[in-house]
Amino acid sequence: MSPLRQPVTITCVIAAALTGCTTVIESANFNNRGDAYARRGDYDRAIQDFDQAIQLQPGSAFTFNNRGNAYAHKGDYDRAIQDFDQAIRLKPDYAHAFNGRGNTYVRKGDYDRAIQDFDQAIRLKPDYMEAFFDRANAYREKGDYEHSIQDYDRAIYLEPNDADAFSMRCWTRAVFNKELESALADCDESLQLRPAHADTLTRRGFVHFRMAQYDRAIADCSASHERDPAVADPLYVRGLAERRKGDQAAGDADIAAAKALYQNIAKVYADYGAQP
Repeated sequence: MSPLRQPVTITCVIAAALTGCTTVIESANFNNRGDAYARRGDYDRAIQDFDQAIQLQPGSAFTFNNRGNAYAHKGDYDRAIQDFDQAIRLKPDYAHAFNGRGNTYVRKGDYDRAIQDFDQAIRLKPDYMEAFFDRANAYREKGDYEHSIQDYDRAIYLEPNDADAFSMRCWTRAVFNKELESALADCDESLQLRPAHADTLTRRGFVHFRMAQYDRAIADCSASHERDPAVADPLYVRGLAERRKGDQAAGDADIAAAKALYQNIAKVYADYGAQP
């Protein structure tokens, strides 16, 4: 859902056009500065700049799309959807706006609406790797394993060096407890492309847990926890593995620490069929 920089290719031919050209240039400058703020995670200042850009050029689908992305990252999903709606009204073939709105519906838990938007984004742009990747995530959340894997396959075909796509295909197989050898290969490939990535280490640790390879699960989750100690998942998966190994005290301590970071972590993994 990253913002898109608005292209500025403007030629002023006659003096009468100068005022209009200046307005467009100023709007683009606000849009581009807002884009820079958004990339830094400063969404409030990004939105302020997008507001200014829209006042100067209210017909810019690019700026509505960018502001929609900023609102979505802030968690203001209704405003985000309003901006994506307006971007699509202004530019009905705007695949990125459909994809951004789809991701916002995913965050709201409306997976069917999200998939409809991803479908449209792909119809408009058949080689849109991010739309396949995002639709795969939506299918996984919806519980549709087959379609999720098919979309990750397509995303990897389009971007064969994308570490996230391999990591998420690994995770999907782990969550559904299917094709675990392939899941392991996916996480290994992802770590080759992006070594020591904390989330992928946890995902591979969960695959090892599913395969009853508890020492390897503990090693991966320990490495993940060292890199990102504020995340509950590696502690919880390590605790599960420790309990399965018979180390009740260590397992209880890790699971308690995980729950202190995220109180619903046990329910998340229980939904995956993994319980202490």
